[in-house]
Amino acid sequence: MRQSQASEPVPLFFPPGLAYNKETRPVIDETPMTIRVITGQTASLPCSVDPRYTEQHADQYKVIWVNPLETAISLQDRRILNDDRMSVERPFLRDWNLHIRNVSLTDKGEYKCQINTTPVGTKRVQLVVVEPPSITDHTKPSDIERPEKDTIELFCNATGTPPPNITWYRLNKKTTKHREHVGQGGEVLVIHNVTKDCADTYECVADNKVGSAISHSFKITIQYAPEVHLPNTRLGQYLGKDTILECEVNASPLGTVLWKHNGRPMANSLTSEVNLYNKLDDSVILSLRLQQIKREDYGVYECYADNILGTTRQSMTLYEIVPRRKSTTTTTTEAANVWSNQQGVGHSRSNSLHKIDRGGNSRGGDDHGVRDGHSPHMYRPRGDSQDETIHSEDGRNYGPADGSSKYTSVIDSENDIRNESPKIKLEILASTVAMTAFLAVACVL
Repeated sequence: MRQSQASEPVPLFFPPGLAYNKETRPVIDETPMTIRVITGQTASLPCSVDPRYTEQHADQYKVIWVNPLETAISLQDRRILNDDRMSVERPFLRDWNLHIRNVSLTDKGEYKCQINTTPVGTKRVQLVVVEPPSITDHTKPSDIERPEKDTIELFCNATGTPPPNITWYRLNKKTTKHREHVGQGGEVLVIHNVTKDCADTYECVADNKVGSAISHSFKITIQYAPEVHLPNTRLGQYLGKDTILECEVNASPLGTVLWKHNGRPMANSLTSEVNLYNKLDDSVILSLRLQQIKREDYGVYECYADNILGTTRQSMTLYEIVPRRKSTTTTTTEAANVWSNQQGVGHSRSNSLHKIDRGGNSRGGDDHGVRDGHSPHMYRPRGDSQDETIHSEDGRNYGPADGSSKYTSVIDSENDIRNESPKIKLEILASTVAMTAFLAVACVL
């Protein structure tokens, strides 16, 4: 039986080729090139040889690819290196392109496409392998809670080829909602002597212009004692009406918040309702609704808040507004009220009280005014309905909430009386006796 012969090993360096002249020399494109590829992608290293050589002198001239370690990768179009990621692709007769799939950083370096002419023809291709940034390590945990005046240190370790630059940002969610550049850059960001205003989301961004930048976020919470804010320290309301007390509490952590009345904690009942509304991450509104206020509901209310760092309280007073009694008498002033006997000037007999204003209009005697002791003006209520507006001042202002006055000014001055015609003055004097008699009859009736 004929024994099979073992195949001869393929030489890594081919023997010298035949001498050539200008007419017979195979042409290889020796222009040096640089190929840049991202890790994980496929690199295509070009090599071009005159196709006439491959047809006429294939038995004499050989093409090989050599890696950066000077190890032969292929002979002709056959791979001889034990790396199945590599192959020689020939879309056209002149092409001897080397393909490297799933490129890694270790594949970088100078590759040579050679032909065994004399001298040896060489095509040099520099393979540059780049890698997108990756954050390999960072401060843990990413949610950080520290008390005020502490020091916080954040770090981000990033890799990539070329090495990435690291930039730090603050997201400013409470204010502009746009991120703000902070720090000098680098892997570490240090925040000294922190306050509650430092609480926010911080972000490290690694970028080397390869692919997309990558980032990691840290949420910083600053712990501080409660702060209580009351919009009013005195609040007035009528008996039997409803009212709402509110206070704003800022604290981290939030802890306990509650309303107290005369030292006793308030809870939900048939006539009171306590609600908590979130405003910001560390801010809430504590609301107390009182229905159909009774006399025992008046007094001192305290907004109380505490957490692991302290206790804070603020007090306010809810007081009763006493409705003004409706006046049943007619108030007159020397300057504003005149008695006139209409019969004396040819009209039907009628005696009435008139108030003369600056505009010359007269108002009937049915209006009941309140005199302001600091001015000669007359005031009368616009209506008899009770003002239901909540009062938050010292009880002296009974005006409505929209700021408009509850009173209408009916103005006469002594100068107005002096400017009246002599006829009016005579009428005043002439009617005194008749009016006195009229009032006497009215009182008897």
